[in-house]
Amino acid sequence: MKKYLSTFLSTMAVMTLAASAQVTHSTTEVTEIVPAPPVNSTTVTEIAPAVPAPTVRGQITTTTTTNAGEAVAGHELGTLQEMHRMDPVVVRRQLSIRPQTVVLTPEQRTALDRTVIIESRTEPVRRVYNIERNVVIVEEQGESREMPYVTVPVLFVVDTAELLDAESRMALEQTAGVINEIAQTDPNALFDVEGHTSTEGGAEHNMRLSIERAKRVYTELTQRYGVPPTSLTAHGYGLNYASFPQGTEQELQLDRRVLVVRTR
Repeated sequence: MKKYLSTFLSTMAVMTLAASAQVTHSTTEVTEIVPAPPVNSTTVTEIAPAVPAPTVRGQITTTTTTNAGEAVAGHELGTLQEMHRMDPVVVRRQLSIRPQTVVLTPEQRTALDRTVIIESRTEPVRRVYNIERNVVIVEEQGESREMPYVTVPVLFVVDTAELLDAESRMALEQTAGVINEIAQTDPNALFDVEGHTSTEGGAEHNMRLSIERAKRVYTELTQRYGVPPTSLTAHGYGLNYASFPQGTEQELQLDRRVLVVRTR
């Protein structure tokens, strides 16, 4: 009897530990900001001028895990950071490329025709993201432009715009350094912070959170790391341009992203 009781108690302990190890999942990411030049889009939401960066809190030890771009615990956090680790040399090379007018190939035309149309004040704007080449093709007012971008590996506390860790701050500092370096040699260069989400969760919630996070990144880059406001704008698109609407978890993580796009 004692042997059976001991086995039962051991089994219950294992079940309890397994239950406590479970983590929750949520989605998120970024929308439009300060002093953005005229953006012909009614879907994109404008944000008020940047506000002072919030006080940095102490180390976060939460065990909650979320999707890419949010707070995660243990080895999962390390995995996300490794996925999106920043190489300043690659960032500098990519953002040094000026946007250019392009003639669309049949494949690019088909891709644009399948994307979400954001109704503007004048005419529709189409966008398609080439994640292999890290460029976004934008068709507006009869002209197609190709603009290079980089993904900024920032993580946020779940369902907030609060930066999670020192690695996220380092990524922002490195991004700011590259932007400032390019701006010194090309004063007319302009960059845009873009926030995107996966298709998980409601459209309104994703748009709101993307706005808050884009605003936070814009504020950090301009007020903490010295990027001139004249060199930077910010927008958020919510789930409008998810590349993997029915993707795996890893693909959904790629859709939850903060980009810096060179727009001029």
